[in-house]
Amino acid sequence: MKLPSTKFLVLNGAAVTLIGVALVTQVKSIFTTPPVPTCASYYESAVGLSLERAGQLVTAADIQAGAAGADYGVLDNLTTQRVKDGPSAAALSIALKEGTAHPDHTREPKGGIAFPWRPRSMPDAAPALCLSYSVFLPAKFDFGKGVGTLPGVSASSHDATSDEAVSVHFGWGSGGRARMRSAIKTAKDLKREGVDSETILPRGRWFRVDQEIGLNTPAKNNGLMRFWIDGNLVAENWTATLRSAPAVKLDGVLADVHFGANVHNVDGRAVKDETIMISPFELRWRK
Repeated sequence: MKLPSTKFLVLNGAAVTLIGVALVTQVKSIFTTPPVPTCASYYESAVGLSLERAGQLVTAADIQAGAAGADYGVLDNLTTQRVKDGPSAAALSIALKEGTAHPDHTREPKGGIAFPWRPRSMPDAAPALCLSYSVFLPAKFDFGKGVGTLPGVSASSHDATSDEAVSVHFGWGSGGRARMRSAIKTAKDLKREGVDSETILPRGRWFRVDQEIGLNTPAKNNGLMRFWIDGNLVAENWTATLRSAPAVKLDGVLADVHFGANVHNVDGRAVKDETIMISPFELRWRK
């Protein structure tokens, strides 16, 4: 009996290997979920916060002037600065002082900043928005025992008889885990909802955040809250309730940066002096 040649065995072994690789690839394609592109890739219209005018950086006073009196801590805790090796040429630098917390607190020292940014070019009736920016947390940034808030979006009622206001914020929870929180506030009520993750916010480098917020149909739980970090979808909620009436519309960015989230105890405060840098916001909507 004539045995197969070495060449025959090698060629057939290679063929089997190729078939095996093809089968593994096919199986992986069946069970592997393709990456979800960030909302920045499919929201066609965009506007960005400019931190320069005629080649000069805008000042905290300039930002405060555009807030129409709805700001907190801008003059005390915010500066603008040039950035080297960052995602933008300039950035916001926010001081978070030791022992401070949420600006709305009554018992703890107030800290951080809060100001609205409502671009004139944004349509009045955008049902969904995509907010993007980059964040730099120092390598030894201490998340503390409480939570923290970073910029998000706002919505308000176009009905003069309604006081309903909505905020949706990105930030961190226990141990620095990334999360989003919404709040529907009226004079008589406050309702909260959120989406959590196990991803801890990076420290010691810039990282990008993309947030997608879609308003629900009134009386239905079909609103959308989801976010990406460095292009990776981290968490999502497709059953959010973000408004109670059709007159409530998305209206811009809430540039809130602080420790604490309406928690009246020392755990919600900044453990030590911290500084966070944030690149100019990019707000997008669909045509």
